Amino acid sequence: CGYNEIYTYTFFNSALLDKMGVEPTDSRYRCVTLSNPLSQDFENMRTTTMPLMLEALERNYTRKVSQAKLFELGRVFLHSENIKEGKLCEEDQILTLGSYDETSDFFDMKEAIDNILDQFHILDLEYDIERITNKREYHPGISARIKIGEDIIAEFGKISPKIRGNYMLPENTYIASIYFEALT
Repeated sequence: CGYNEIYTYTFFNSALLDKMGVEPTDSRYRCVTLSNPLSQDFENMRTTTMPLMLEALERNYTRKVSQAKLFELGRVFLHSENIKEGKLCEEDQILTLGSYDETSDFFDMKEAIDNILDQFHILDLEYDIERITNKREYHPGISARIKIGEDIIAEFGKISPKIRGNYMLPENTYIASIYFEALT
């Protein structure tokens, strides 16, 4: 789909969740904290790849890169009281897409997601698309989630103006998360 792969750290500072507008009651605040971190910036295992993707997009934009299409396939780690025996936390694999361009729009991101889901034959199944209204990082009128039954397969949309203000990013900044655990 023309995206370039990036690799970000699996550690992060939970302050990035505040910068992204995540509610303190959100499950993404259930961080696995390291007992001996390299620094304060790396004190938690990441619970989402979105803030790290936004920082990568911001680095490109502030270095005068006129358009960017990035992706990362990586794990996130959630602390859980009900973890299976022998596991330290819940792990999920997420494909994160991020892009900005003067001509980008919602449907460009949807097309990229459709191309990926087609590889898993998800488009052959009956699925629903609904608006995202409960996540501050997304623009409420220009975001959606794809569901099969009650399972959320993907979430995507334009970054909300308020959250975009926390980063140096252009107006047409889009991000998507595809939840690989839900695809299997």
